[in-house]
Amino acid sequence: MQINVAKCYGPKLFRFSAEGPYFLSEIKNKELYFSQPSDFNDPFDCQLEYRRALRSALSHYLAAVPVDIDSFANNVDSHIANARVCCFSRARKNQLMWAHYAAKHTGICIGFDTVRIARETECQIENVWYMSKHPLGSKNSIRGITSDLELREALDLPNDHRAIFKAVADRLLCSKYSFWRYEREVRLISLGEQRKAISPKAITSVTLGLKATSPVRRDLYDALNSSDWCHVKLFQAEKKPEEYALQFREITRESLLNAHPHHP
Repeated sequence: MQINVAKCYGPKLFRFSAEGPYFLSEIKNKELYFSQPSDFNDPFDCQLEYRRALRSALSHYLAAVPVDIDSFANNVDSHIANARVCCFSRARKNQLMWAHYAAKHTGICIGFDTVRIARETECQIENVWYMSKHPLGSKNSIRGITSDLELREALDLPNDHRAIFKAVADRLLCSKYSFWRYEREVRLISLGEQRKAISPKAITSVTLGLKATSPVRRDLYDALNSSDWCHVKLFQAEKKPEEYALQFREITRESLLNAHPHHP
């Protein structure tokens, strides 16, 4: 059964960025860059010790397959070591995302068409699940792995080696501590490939931060100076009057060359 990608993950996804080695690579190179989990700013993200929890939670299911747990865990280790992740957010208005990932509002936020990036990259797409307990722990009631496998049994779906492996790997690659919930993250997961080509139509918008710098604005102007990008909408983030909130005003390409854009 084919899933409705836009319904499951949102029709638009966003990436926040600022000046750096991969800034605007999505536009300049028409590609997405996939990071190694070891480069993430959260040292527990995809790097959580799990063997004891695996043995405790899955001994019944793995014994029934049967599978040697240590060999199984080694295969999971190899899978995760080979995985590369491209992270997106559902939330363009989130001020913490602007502060943390767009260098204190000096950078940008690129909007993507969810269906296109999923189809064009042919990558696994997953929501991140936020939880306070171990993702493989038997006491974890939030998308707990044992309850998931019990559900498969109730639906008369086989808990074979492949199904269990996918359940374990997906949880380790797509679970984060509940503290990070504000990110509202969606992930594309590639196995081994650090770059994936995308078409210009996969990018729908670019929003400038409250304090987007002149070099950022000029770099964006140059990157969009092609008919490939004439469909991309540009926005300027602004403070919403009398609220702790952001609003977005559509702007022209020419306004990118203004160091201090006019605010009506």
